[in-house]
Amino acid sequence: IPYDLFAFSSKIPQGMRNLFSDQVLALMQTDEGFAAFKTAYNIEALQIANDAFYEEFRTYVEASGVDIEKLLDK
Repeated sequence: IPYDLFAFSSKIPQGMRNLFSDQVLALMQTDEGFAAFKTAYNIEALQIANDAFYEEFRTYVEASGVDIEKLLDK
């Protein structure tokens, strides 16, 4: 499961989310942007994913019986 991510509040309009995502992906296509992400975060590639991407993980967590909120001390 990727742990480096950009997550948006559901209160942020979809258009704004798309704009931000598009700009970050465009930045990664430049030598300077790629170097910045590599240096700061050791990231060499980005992929757009939606909430459904994590559904398999949720299934495994639920089947394990682990209370993830307790585990994360929420």
